[in-house]
Amino acid sequence: MHFPKVLGPSTKAVIFAPLFGLPVDPYPTLEIATEKGIAFIDDSAQALGVEIKGKKAGSFGDIGILTFNKSLNVDLGAAVTTNNEELATKIKQIREEYESKSFPATIGYRLIEFSRLKSRRIMKTIFRGDKYLRRLMRITERKHFRIVDGWVEGSPYVLKSWRSNTLTTDMTNQLMSYYRTYSHKRKLEKTEIVYLKNEFDNLDRYLQDRRRIAKMYDELIVESDLGKFIVPKNSAASYIRYPVLFSNRKRLSRRIRKLTQAGFHVDGRYEPLHKSPFFGGMNKSSGFKESIFVSEHVLPLPVQSLNSDSKRAQKVASIVNFSSFG
Repeated sequence: MHFPKVLGPSTKAVIFAPLFGLPVDPYPTLEIATEKGIAFIDDSAQALGVEIKGKKAGSFGDIGILTFNKSLNVDLGAAVTTNNEELATKIKQIREEYESKSFPATIGYRLIEFSRLKSRRIMKTIFRGDKYLRRLMRITERKHFRIVDGWVEGSPYVLKSWRSNTLTTDMTNQLMSYYRTYSHKRKLEKTEIVYLKNEFDNLDRYLQDRRRIAKMYDELIVESDLGKFIVPKNSAASYIRYPVLFSNRKRLSRRIRKLTQAGFHVDGRYEPLHKSPFFGGMNKSSGFKESIFVSEHVLPLPVQSLNSDSKRAQKVASIVNFSSFG
């Protein structure tokens, strides 16, 4: 494990972020964080419904994070969990500072309530309309933000500063001031909260559907060039996606192209965090070879979008297995 090589006096927290709705044992990382006196953040944004050794994802460490739109049929909403009252108070204060009401969304939902409409399509239209309107307003109102002394256009300057590790405290404060003013997160409307609560009643059914698709993949995908994720004992996955690992990158590229041509959306392939400009100051001598290999060779197969559609799952499996693709 590389953590002892990258932890330092300025390390404030360890963020544990398992992907694809897969259960990953957090205890080895949690033990290191506890030993070093560092906060442990259980970032289970993709793991709603996941169980690890009898505990739910999002319940480990000091803070847990859950995102709803990745697992439920909702457009937005998330939660932070903690058993620490002091942290809970700080989190609530941050939420109050950064969340804001959206006038267009409020009007839209009041019309829904007045008309007694419950169409999911109408709710999605309001959400998307509000999202794009707020984005347009941010672009037109201010294309620049102040950094120390003068106006600097766009984000490349900030990213360059991060890469060179020259982003000063003053620069950071100016940047945060910009995000406070122009990047507020919208508060959930009452209608959305009611819908979200009702959606939790469907979570078990969604999990069963996704696990059924994953089991089909287990049985149907027999390509010898692949590696599969094995769910540990006493754990349960939620399968936002079903990742398989190719040893040959050319074969991976061909499968992605064929899946896309067949109408399947392939996403969820991420760059390793240490390659991000925001982590430019990290000790790169450790190599992180495993992270780099996985990021370059993983193919996250669709699960959630298929629901219980066994024919489409069989089609995906046949494309992955098709040896004539090379």
